[in-house]
Parts: sequence; structure tokens; C-alpha cells
Amino acid sequence: MTEFPRNKLEKAMQDAADDPVARPDFFNLLLDAQIYVIGEADSGLPEEDFRIREGDTLSLASFEFEDGQPYIPFFTSLEALTETVVGETGYLSIRGRELLESTRGNYLVLNPGQEIAKEFTPGEVTRLLDDTRLPGQGEYTLAKNTEVQLGPPVDIPVEMVEALTRLFARHSGVKRAFLTQMRVPERDDDPLSLLVALETDGKTDAVLRAMEIVIASTAAPDRPVDAVLLGNGSGFVDQYIAESGIEPFYARSWGQRLKGFFVRP
Repeated sequence: MTEFPRNKLEKAMQDAADDPVARPDFFNLLLDAQIYVIGEADSGLPEEDFRIREGDTLSLASFEFEDGQPYIPFFTSLEALTETVVGETGYLSIRGRELLESTRGNYLVLNPGQEIAKEFTPGEVTRLLDDTRLPGQGEYTLAKNTEVQLGPPVDIPVEMVEALTRLFARHSGVKRAFLTQMRVPERDDDPLSLLVALETDGKTDAVLRAMEIVIASTAAPDRPVDAVLLGNGSGFVDQYIAESGIEPFYARSWGQRLKGFFVRP
């Protein structure tokens, strides 16, 4: 095999395989990158100029997982494709977003047969394209007079905190971040969760989406994690932070430095 990584997308993929904080950037880059697929199209355009247009017919190769589930292979470079396919084959180079849009509902695998590969389920493709939430995640509002108990977390999720600290250092709009434990007694299913509270001075959509990916990769599966944006001091989370004297685990002036008891021994 040729040396990996061979381009910017492959470098981002390599980083994402090793570091949850790098995964949001990899997914964003994938959507805009030129990728390679095995197949052909009835478009009248040469393969190097190909763009999917309404009415185009695509014929893409399909592989199978061990359980017989079919998937569409695609590749980060022509080298990755030719190292996987034996013999001559037709191929197309298109933008990642165009491929994912045109193959909704299918399983796909990026770089099958390579040292680093990534499976994309139909649900994951939909979330990437439509910018929707991960399963089990979403916004909710507590009803007025709902009992909420806040306090310091019993167990510090060190891996998650370290990853979030590095993530927030990449987003200039995040000023401070706090970690507390939240208990809502009326939640019979999961009354206890961790709560990440953010103080920001800019747009938050991008950092909240990135948080979801990082938390999903680093948090314990049996420990729900909620997030809240701190406001003007009138909310109950704002009041708890002000009155308890809790220290932030991230502050913008610290960069990527962890604070106090969050440091791994």
C-alpha cells in the first residue's frame, strides 16, 4: 500500500481515528471533499468533470458485510480505490455531499480494505446531511416548578472533560465551561445526569454539534450528559454556579490547560 495519509481528507480521517475532538472537522471536510466511487454514470461528462445532476443515472458498485448486508464503498483517494479493487474498473470522482445525498438509505464504507476505514449507517448519513441530532439527543424544556437538584459530580469523566477542553479551545466563542451533576426526581428512567454548562459570547450551533459528537465518543454509555447555555444570571443553573463557587473546567484564557482536580494523576 502507498503511504497514508495522501491528502488533507486522509489526514483528517487519521486524526479522527485517534482523537474524538478531530471527528467534527473530519465530517465537515468529508462533505466538501472530492471522493472516489467505483461505477459509472450516464451524464455525458468526463469522469474528472462529473457532477450529479437531476436525471443522471448512477451505477455504483456494492460490496457486502459478513452478514450479507450490502454497502457502497467509497474512497478518499484514487490510490485507496486501486489498492482495494483487483483489475481495471470504472470510477467517478464526486463531492462527498453529492454521493451521500444520492445514496440516502444505504450503508456506505469509506476506504474498505484500508488500514483505517469508516462505516456510515443510513441514520448517520441523514444526520450529517440534515444536521440533525444524534439518537437519544435533543432539546427539552423542564416544566415550571420542576424539582432539580444540582451538585458536584461524584465521578469525574476524565476522558470526556479532557476532550471537551481541547474542543472548546478551538471555538473562540466559548468563554467558560462548568461540569455539575443534575438530578430530576420526576424522571423515572434516568433521573441522574451530568450537566455541561457553557458561557459563550458568540454563535453556539457549531460548538453544540461538535459537543454531541465528542460526548458520544467519550462519555460512559450508562451516564446521560445534558448541556445548557448560561444566560443573564437568572436561570437556576446560573444561580447554582454563582452561589456554589464551582470552578470551571475550561476557561478561554487557559487554552487547553485542565484545572485542578480534572488533571489525570
